[in-house]
Amino acid sequence: MRRARFLLLFAVLPLCVAISPVRSTAAKPQADTAVAAQTDSTLTARVPVPEPTARALRYYRGGMVLWVLGVLLGLAVPVVVLFTGLSAKLAGWAHHLLGGISLGTKNQRQRGATVELAAAVFVAAYFSLEYLVEFPLRLYAGYLRQHAYELSNQAFVQWLRESLTAFGLEALLFMSVIPVGYFLLKLMPRRWWVAASAGAVITVVAIQVLYPVWVAPLFDEYRTMQDEALETEILELAQQAGIEGSRVFEVVKSADTKRVNASVTGFLGTKRIVLWDTIVERLKGDQLLFVMGHEMGHYVLGHRWKGLVLSSLGLVATFYLAALALPRIITGLRHRLGFENLGTVASLPLFILTFNILALIGQPIGNVVSRHWEHEADRFGLEITQDNRAAALAFVALQQTNLSNPRPGIVYKLWLASHPALAERVEFANAYRPWERGAELRYRDRFSHPHP
Repeated sequence: MRRARFLLLFAVLPLCVAISPVRSTAAKPQADTAVAAQTDSTLTARVPVPEPTARALRYYRGGMVLWVLGVLLGLAVPVVVLFTGLSAKLAGWAHHLLGGISLGTKNQRQRGATVELAAAVFVAAYFSLEYLVEFPLRLYAGYLRQHAYELSNQAFVQWLRESLTAFGLEALLFMSVIPVGYFLLKLMPRRWWVAASAGAVITVVAIQVLYPVWVAPLFDEYRTMQDEALETEILELAQQAGIEGSRVFEVVKSADTKRVNASVTGFLGTKRIVLWDTIVERLKGDQLLFVMGHEMGHYVLGHRWKGLVLSSLGLVATFYLAALALPRIITGLRHRLGFENLGTVASLPLFILTFNILALIGQPIGNVVSRHWEHEADRFGLEITQDNRAAALAFVALQQTNLSNPRPGIVYKLWLASHPALAERVEFANAYRPWERGAELRYRDRFSHPHP
């Protein structure tokens, strides 16, 4: 449900050089050809998919329960606020507190279309209430459970500080944008959803550009790579992938978590390659290069801008459907809701409820697209490194470190699986070897220095 809330900004956010196929972790050449053949067999042998441990399965099943609770809570909070009349009372209190102070020209005031500061107060009050209601679930899922499964090293004070910082940033963003959204809704009562869609695109792009530079450092320490040789190999890989001018950052996450992660973040001038120090410690060099090849594949194949386009289309559809349905809902339930039109900030919980429902319905579609892109990024990583065993072992390490279920159930796959199942990824890494039979690589033309 967190993603659905970002739909609400009113413009709201609803995602080496020619290296050798095997990095030099193999045994040194031997005079004995039998030993050499055995070494080669070891490096190319199929990697089996490990069965999940009992602990990993408990973690998976518990995560499913928490997801259901999160969905129900995301629907229940706006429903209760709406149908108890609390939303209308809260809007009245906010307006009384500020005495109707608003911003706008004389002409806009005559038309009743101004930016009301009371809307910002309402937004702050509503999201504070929501945060307090959700806090026990956040505490258990984000802190207590992670420590119980030994996935976190984070002190409670640090966890709480990050949770409150994230809430504060969200609240400030919503307080800034939502009142403007209501201003446009009153200014353009029939075409407000067009303005909302345009604002959403601008917001999504701005977040993509600014997040790595201005937001991410508030939560984590970013430093230059400690392993200079590894950094050189990653930059060479980026050059081979056609990614110029990249910088590599290592995020100090080991103080907080045992999980591993890597990504290519940013957009336009803020592009950067990011690795958690945990993944540098956990994975071997050749495995790490495949992971980076995968992340670079997302960038080279345009998944970031394609995601922006699809997100924008989804937001247009969401706001359009809301514009069609919400006035009718208010007309039919105005005596229960305590307000009579969409232009009052008291309707905000109704927006949230509608967007959460639409996000829940649309999530399986988004996951299908995401899983396809992740699969193609795996293919890109395999083609640029041509190290199948390193790729498969990297997936196994991810499974074991993150307590993942390699074969999740259908509900998880539909609503939570933005990546292919780890069992599928390991088997693909084992099997995909077109270069061995002389077949054309799908992404060979994307490499600056293609393999021969």
